[in-house]
Amino acid sequence: MKRKKWIRPVLIVLLLGVMVFCIVRILSVKREYDTGEAIYGAALDEFVANPEGTMPLPDTEEPPETSEDTEANTDVDDVPVQEEPKEDYPDLGIDFDKLRQVNEDIIGWIWIPDTRINYPLLQGKDNSTYLRTAYNLQPSRYGSAFLDYRNHPDFTDTNTIIYGHNMRNDAMFGTLSNFADPEFAENHTDLYIYTPDATYHYEIFSAYTAKTYEFPYVINFEYEKSHEEFLQFIVEESVSLRREEPLTMDDRIVTLSTCLSTSSYYKRFVVHGVLVSSSLD
Repeated sequence: MKRKKWIRPVLIVLLLGVMVFCIVRILSVKREYDTGEAIYGAALDEFVANPEGTMPLPDTEEPPETSEDTEANTDVDDVPVQEEPKEDYPDLGIDFDKLRQVNEDIIGWIWIPDTRINYPLLQGKDNSTYLRTAYNLQPSRYGSAFLDYRNHPDFTDTNTIIYGHNMRNDAMFGTLSNFADPEFAENHTDLYIYTPDATYHYEIFSAYTAKTYEFPYVINFEYEKSHEEFLQFIVEESVSLRREEPLTMDDRIVTLSTCLSTSSYYKRFVVHGVLVSSSLD
């Protein structure tokens, strides 16, 4: 009988201990999320003048008037060939000088309009450096959006891979899985990467769940056949968007990768974009 009397108090103490642990854990996670929000909210406030993006004003300067006589005497061969107008890129007003003073590993800025993906882009010495470190070098559950350490930071590789955490509050790459929805994907096809030297515009064309040992995680291809298989794979695997225009081996691909909520070690959700133009063209 005495032994039974001890069972209930012991169970109560154990249950209370579990409850306290859970509460402390929840508060700790909330504090980490709040810290991450504050860190990246401050980044937008301090380093980005126009976080929603503004298009440059069109050139309203009128061409000089030409007299009728001049027009009549102009030889067809003398008429200059009209070049196609260059693309105007949304201007976020990013202060890269100030950003690089915070962390020299900041190589650019990634932005998908009308999503929460609007972050500094980093590249470390390996792919673990910024898993739990924010752009300002503070420890953070958010980590950073970062370029694969194997990639060239000028986005000249066949496949440039960018990683970001799948946060439960949709921060970082938490909205990436929304691209599995055809309606969302159709309305969010623009992806911009800004660097101190150039602006790159990508068109998003594919989204699906991939394994970490599959084509999306290959940077460059030694053989033409493998390259062709890669291009075919990333188009056919898409669960939402359907690309009609075929990709070519001259196309440069960007791959955004994030973990799954199922915590599968070998699976990731990926989104692909193809380079449409850059300010260097």
